[in-house]
Amino acid sequence: MPQQAASQRSRKEIWEEFLKDSALLARFRVTDEEIEILKTFAPFGTLSGSEDILFILERIRRSRQRW
Repeated sequence: MPQQAASQRSRKEIWEEFLKDSALLARFRVTDEEIEILKTFAPFGTLSGSEDILFILERIRRSRQRW
């Protein structure tokens, strides 16, 4: 188990990678407001990469369209 934990990126590293990836943010048109909303979800669940953050963003966007 210790080897597996050492090879996994931390939540902080995943967030930093996501926020620094300007091409990804532009492609998905992520706004500053959405980033702030996403940060409120940061303590919940596990993240394995930017895909997880984009999944949450997709759900937020869909729920906002309903209102």
